[in-house]
Amino acid sequence: MDTFTQLLSFLTLPLVLYYVITTLVRRYRPKRLYVCPLDSQSDAYTSLLPVDFYTKPQQPGNNDGGYVYPSDSTTVLEQLRTVVATLHSQQALTSLDPHNLIDLHERLAYTNSNDLVNWFTVQFNLFAGSISALGTATHATLVKDARELKKLGCFALTEKNAGVLSGLLCDTIAYYNQDTKKIVIYTPTDDAKKCWISYAGNNEIEYAVVFAKWAQTNASNDSKQASVNTSIGKLFLTPHVVATVVKIRNNGTVLPGVRIEECYTRSDFRSNSFGTLTFTEFSAEPESLLNRYCSLDTTTGTLQVDDCYPKLFFKLSNRLLVGRLCLSATAIIVDGIFQNQGIRSDLHSVPVPTAVHRS
Repeated sequence: MDTFTQLLSFLTLPLVLYYVITTLVRRYRPKRLYVCPLDSQSDAYTSLLPVDFYTKPQQPGNNDGGYVYPSDSTTVLEQLRTVVATLHSQQALTSLDPHNLIDLHERLAYTNSNDLVNWFTVQFNLFAGSISALGTATHATLVKDARELKKLGCFALTEKNAGVLSGLLCDTIAYYNQDTKKIVIYTPTDDAKKCWISYAGNNEIEYAVVFAKWAQTNASNDSKQASVNTSIGKLFLTPHVVATVVKIRNNGTVLPGVRIEECYTRSDFRSNSFGTLTFTEFSAEPESLLNRYCSLDTTTGTLQVDDCYPKLFFKLSNRLLVGRLCLSATAIIVDGIFQNQGIRSDLHSVPVPTAVHRS
């Protein structure tokens, strides 16, 4: 009997712990700003449709119920501005934390436009979200302007030699020049240029969050520490990657020290002008460093990182994971909509509208 009691306790204890933990999480987790029912016909969702959704002449045989969504960047950006204005009017963009962004991407499924969803993700999660999460009060004005689409930006992490699947590799170099009192970013090889950067090829994009490996004059105790030759002499590479937010264009003109080339081949998201970024002794103000988890000693050019964040790179790149969760949320909602429509079609044997319920 004792053995049976012990076995029963062994089996039930994990279940009890699971119940207690999930109950506490449900009680104290932040409340969702929006619950996205699949059958909703609320204005909270239909307000995100293109303004001409019901009036534009329909095209028979089109899978989107006859409505053809523009894919040129000018029209998509105009639609994005309309959607963002609607979200602001509904107080839905007060926070850029992951929970809220995931909820918003559920709503964005009802825009029925993958181009719009993609641009929203880059602007609000990767660009503005990174600055908000990694920056300090110094960067608050830029975050505000980015949320209002006054400043458009991109997320420059992936490099040519890394590929898009193993993008957490970084050979771009950044260091501090004490003579000019500037942070210098440069691309040491062609393989290190930033590649497949969403919207970097669009002249409307003026800012970039750039990831680079930090180099400095003082060496560590590691005998295997690599060194690089720079315009100010030999520097030693630290194990840390930093994020800086820099201006790459001014009124559509590319700034000195950066070369931007458009990646023309793409099969979807036609409004997304992928681009490459190559830096040649590109200078930026020290304030461009996103310094919530690190700081720069401008007297020595040394990067100081809190001991709590030995793997600073992974802290900086968290928004990549958030982006995948956001787009997954959109996909799940769309999948649920189509499943419901399929069930209704089978039950009633009549044509049904596609991704959005029309009145």
